[in-house]
Amino acid sequence: MEEKKKTSKRYSAEVRERAVRLLREALKDHASEWAAIQLIASKIGCTSETLRGRTAGVGFGKPSAMAVSVTA
Repeated sequence: MEEKKKTSKRYSAEVRERAVRLLREALKDHASEWAAIQLIASKIGCTSETLRGRTAGVGFGKPSAMAVSVTA
């Protein structure tokens, strides 16, 4: 039976932390979170979706309508 090779890259914790730091800084200069993600992903050599997945739950950008709760 053939052994399958992994096709995904594993990024070190340092690279991931740097990407998050760069993204936080880039958000100030871009109209949308996605535009900042695309810019930083191209700089660090990963796909935009990979970076978006790494930053999910970190709390970037404006809160979505689903995340905002109304208190009375």
